[in-house]
Amino acid sequence: MASGYEATQSGKGIHLKHTSFDRKDDMPTPRDLAEPIPSGNLAGWKMDVGRFNQMLDEYYDLHGWDRETSFPTRKTLGYLGLEKVADDLEKIGKLR
Repeated sequence: MASGYEATQSGKGIHLKHTSFDRKDDMPTPRDLAEPIPSGNLAGWKMDVGRFNQMLDEYYDLHGWDRETSFPTRKTLGYLGLEKVADDLEKIGKLR
């Protein structure tokens, strides 16, 4: 049975192989970044773009992904025995 980490890396590989997703797609919508929450316990709170980007950097670091693109690294995939996934992503320019 694959570990959660292996499953996350395999899933990322599948998404990259079949979509054009990258870091920009991990960002909240422009509306979510621009408008404060209108009501409830968090009324008035507004997302901080800088802090969100910092969180994404940390998330990518934890997963062994490139901060600029969100693409996995060969080192990360190789560590998990996912060399075939790395080869496939390299062929389409989505490996760091």
